Amino acid sequence: MNTSSCPHCGQAIQLMKGVAVPTEAPVSAPKPKAELKLVRCNRCGEEELCWQESKSGRFYLCRTRLDQGGSVIPLRKEFHVCNV
Repeated sequence: MNTSSCPHCGQAIQLMKGVAVPTEAPVSAPKPKAELKLVRCNRCGEEELCWQESKSGRFYLCRTRLDQGGSVIPLRKEFHVCNV
């Protein structure tokens, strides 16, 4: 703890370190890779898709790929379109 003087009255005060409070992730942030669940389209049967949430709060299916570490990465701009 450090000591200092108050800028208003000049009395001695002790300065203490504060504890950082973690903030919540924004609502529109993508899910962490560990939470992504691969799904299959009920209409055409295409596999390895995942649900993503748009900025407006609507959900859509998009394609995914695996990175070198084996983690699933959503391709957010590659929307799923049924071929039926």
